[in-house]
This record gives sequence, C-alpha cells and structure tokens, in this order.
Amino acid sequence: MPVLVPSAWPHALQLLFAFGLGGATVLAFAPFHFAWLALFTLALLLHLLWRTPGAGRAAALGYAFGLGLMGFGVFWLRISIAQFGGVTPVLAVAFTLLFVLLMALYFALLGWLVRRIASDQGAVGFMLLTVPAAWLLVEWLRGWLFTGFPWLSLGYSQIDLPLAGFVPLLGVFGSGALLVLSAGLLNLWRRAWPLLLLLGMWGGGWYLQALQWSEPDGEPLRVSLVQGNIPQEDKWKRALLRPSIELYRLLSQQGRDAQLLIWPETAIPAFDRDVEQSVLQPLHAQMVAEGRDLLTGIVVGEAEGRYYNAMISLG
Repeated sequence: MPVLVPSAWPHALQLLFAFGLGGATVLAFAPFHFAWLALFTLALLLHLLWRTPGAGRAAALGYAFGLGLMGFGVFWLRISIAQFGGVTPVLAVAFTLLFVLLMALYFALLGWLVRRIASDQGAVGFMLLTVPAAWLLVEWLRGWLFTGFPWLSLGYSQIDLPLAGFVPLLGVFGSGALLVLSAGLLNLWRRAWPLLLLLGMWGGGWYLQALQWSEPDGEPLRVSLVQGNIPQEDKWKRALLRPSIELYRLLSQQGRDAQLLIWPETAIPAFDRDVEQSVLQPLHAQMVAEGRDLLTGIVVGEAEGRYYNAMISLG
C-alpha cells in the first residue's frame, strides 16, 4: 500500500504533508493542549526526512514543516504589529508572513543538517542521535541568534506530560530533544528494545515529576496580581494615562492584605522619566506607608535615545 506511506508520495505532496504536520503540531501547545499529538507529527516528519534522498529535498521538507508550525503558531502577531506598529492590517499581515518565512529557515537548516550528517548512517543512528542532537542545536540557535525567538520550542508543549519531569535537569530545550528522541524510537517500533526504551524514558519522566525540586523558605508571601484589562488600542492615548493609573490603584485596594502587588507589562503606558514626579514617586510613598511592594511594567528611557520594556519595583 505505497499510497498510504508518505515517503512513497510525490515530493510536492510530501511538502504539503510536512506543512500540515507543522500546523498540526501547534495543537500540542496551549491553549489546545493536545500534547501527545506532537509525538506522532514528529515521528512522521522523521520518517519523511529519513526516506528523502538528498540534503536539498530534506531542507525543503523542513522548511515546509516550519512554515506550518510558525504560520499557524504565530500568525496572530499581525494584530500586535497593526496595533503597536500603527500600520494597516494588510501591511501587518505582510510583515507577519515575512517573519514566518524567515523563521521557517531554521527548520530548513535542520532538514539539510540531518541529511548531510546521516548520509552513511543507519536508521538507529539517524533517529536516536542525529535528529535529536540537531533539533537541540537548532532550537538553541533559534532562541538567541539575531536576538532570538524561542516561541513554540517543543519542550513547552509537554508541560502536562511525563517529559516535563526532565525540565529541572535538562531545561526546555532538553525536554524538546527527548520528545524528538521519543519520535525516533516510535519509528523503530518493529523492534522490542526501542519501545521498552520509550516506556522507560517516559516512566522516568513521570517519576521525576513526583520529586520535590524546591522547598519553601521563610514565611509565606501574599501576592495580588492586578489586571486592568484596558484595550490595547486605548492604553497609549495620553488622555487615558491618569484614568488608567487610577483604575490600577483602585483595583489594588481590593487586595489590601497582599504584601506584593504585581501590575502587568506596560501597565504605566509612559516613559519612566515623564511620570517620575506625577506617578512613580506618589506610588512609591504609598507603598512605603502601607509596608508593601509594587512591581509594575513600564518603558524606561535613556538619555542616548534607547528605551526598554522594563519592570520596576516601588515600595
């Protein structure tokens, strides 16, 4: 039944299938939480890469997968670009598509790399060593190269499954590499030992999840998270600065027993230097008088013209 085997399909159909695999992998992340799905989409991708001759065709498959993953996973960025960039929706879509096209290049690198390395390797070495190691490298590169974009790293999808138990030891990238390793083991299902190793690894993760990796120190700290839910298209309007601050102060009074108040990102929609006297100093004095602390998001500007999305502590 070769028609049912993706590796026997025409290359164009394989590319479309890889694109679909990338899009389906998005369902493994929040808010969908079909974390188990990533194991099977990756297993099918590895099967395609192993059966595809030539590094160029493997790079194309990786690129198609990346287009699906990034295209469906971050396409909502067009909304942020339109609102904060002040551009038209059409231009925001164009910028987002360009970003997706660039991010998918990391997965093209992955496909090219594994076929170049595995030109004389067997299936076991390819599935259990080359691809997990290459995936770890590429995800790490994507996390810091050109400022970095570590969103949709595979480890984040496993937060509710046993592989999350390895995160305290190996980090999110290590957990993602173990997911790829699991997909490789699944490809070797005709032998008994890969399945036993797969069960052992996931059982070990389940055991690690039961361990207590940290212990409370000192007295409990009561914290209140405050969310004003001010529409993004309104929060930067100068006339709404004072009402926004007053709303957050009013909401903060509902948690008067909290020792620590936390306001969200850019809750104060202004440069710190512009509201130092009118907002920050009064808030600081209030927190000191109440014996509390306030963490809030704000934009910090420097004299050279640089500015940062920052968090400051008052009280």
